[in-house]
Amino acid sequence: QMKTAQRVSTTKMPGKTEAIISKPVKASPMFAKASPPPVYINASPEAQEVKDMFVKEEEEEVEEHIYEEEKVPDELLRVPNIAPAPIWNNVAETGFSEDVHADGKITRKYMDGTRVTKFYNKNSFRVESGSSLTMYYDNGDIKKTVSDANMHVVRYFYSSAGTWQSNFKIGKRLSGQSEKERATKFEYSIFHYMDVNEVEVEYQSKIKDVYKDNGEILRIYPDDNRQEVIGCK
Repeated sequence: QMKTAQRVSTTKMPGKTEAIISKPVKASPMFAKASPPPVYINASPEAQEVKDMFVKEEEEEVEEHIYEEEKVPDELLRVPNIAPAPIWNNVAETGFSEDVHADGKITRKYMDGTRVTKFYNKNSFRVESGSSLTMYYDNGDIKKTVSDANMHVVRYFYSSAGTWQSNFKIGKRLSGQSEKERATKFEYSIFHYMDVNEVEVEYQSKIKDVYKDNGEILRIYPDDNRQEVIGCK
């Protein structure tokens, strides 16, 4: 009887069960993926409402990150404006010095620091000015590279296809909230299809935005090739 009494007296009465909610982790701004849903144990109806609220806010935040990260300035959507190939005159001009290389190339150095090189027996030129280097090929193609401490941009014009391809690598984001964010690199490519008057932007996440000739903006997702209209210009 005494053993029975001891066993009964040491038995604990069941307490009130409360919801245990794990705080959701915010999605990384560089990779718009939803974090795992919160874990709930014996959740009450009130806790379920809190869960739904967290999930909804997180989904909205993810979509906002996609919109903020996956866009480029409007001026970059315009067709690149690059000067035509220089006209080479054999007649002596003033304001520059001229060097003739062993392989037949001729380089002219102008007073403003610009250097123009003509390749031997070809209608190809290399123009160096400041942080930019432009190559003019004899088949009509053009390649311009601009590089400084904050960005690296390469533009290439395919003459036969009538297409510009521009690759951007940015070293600093002015919109970053911290020094770490501002120093984070991101990149994207822009294609100008001159024959159909369309612009295609491919982001680091491989998401593509296509600016149609009729003003429609079409977004293409790489995983399932899903498409949706996200705006109109």
